[in-house]
Amino acid sequence: MDVKSPQSLYGYALDLTTFFEYLKYREPDSFDVAKMTLSDLNKLTPSIIEDYLDYSREYTDKGETKIRSDAAIKRRYSSLSSFLAYYYKMDMIDRNPAAKVNPPKIRNQVQITPSVKTNRNIIDFISNGILEGRRAVFQEKTCLRDTAIVTLIASTGIKVSELVNMNIEDVDLEEHCISIYGRRNQKRSIYISDPTAVAISRYLAIRLEILPVHGHDEALFLSLQAKRLSVRAVEYMVKKYTEAFFDGADHLTPETIHQSFRNSIFMQSMNLPFTADICGLDRNTLLQYYRPYIDDYESRKGQEFK
Repeated sequence: MDVKSPQSLYGYALDLTTFFEYLKYREPDSFDVAKMTLSDLNKLTPSIIEDYLDYSREYTDKGETKIRSDAAIKRRYSSLSSFLAYYYKMDMIDRNPAAKVNPPKIRNQVQITPSVKTNRNIIDFISNGILEGRRAVFQEKTCLRDTAIVTLIASTGIKVSELVNMNIEDVDLEEHCISIYGRRNQKRSIYISDPTAVAISRYLAIRLEILPVHGHDEALFLSLQAKRLSVRAVEYMVKKYTEAFFDGADHLTPETIHQSFRNSIFMQSMNLPFTADICGLDRNTLLQYYRPYIDDYESRKGQEFK
């Protein structure tokens, strides 16, 4: 059973709210939202859903017209499609009109993928306490934790969801090894470098002195409230430091730092299965990223053969 996080469920609820607000705005005579029943969903048509997605493209923020991203539009479609599919599957409505609407496509978006050198500089930036104002106070309290987190992501390529689920017992500094649990709770062991082991050991020295909130005793990475760190908190932390590092011109995400490690592994090995195993990713997922590189590599191999 795929259990969504409260944050995801809240996001879906907001998306569905905007759809019903649109119905009230578009067809007040056909849809009395305040009195709607499940049978009223049978009046929905594919054209209504398509118009809703077009309507969602623009929005006004502080008097300024802005454009939503392709990803945001696709999320709205997915929320509505899943909502209708559930009631159709349970035979509570006659059809799912969203199934006849082509899902919005996400155009390729350029992301900054930091170099290994940039990652090192960002880690130095975090550990040396360079933030200003109130952020400097928090950095003083969390710099060892934050340094260990970014060092782990940059040097092992683990995903944030795997990182926040790590427990103290998953770290073996004597063997320079960590254990993580990925898809289907499968355990995976990853060997870490000396600098990574040092960063984790420095954080562990203060982590073991913290008295966690009940239920969070085993968690490796804790928030200032002594609770297990969340994925969103790690994403915010990385954004905070990298915005300051780039002087507000841009920022990185844990995913782009993960991509940096993944790219390094693939470019050195040109081996897709090896890269997938190291990074704990599906090979077919990686293939869509690296197909052009593989094709180019294979063509050059053929040209060089004599």
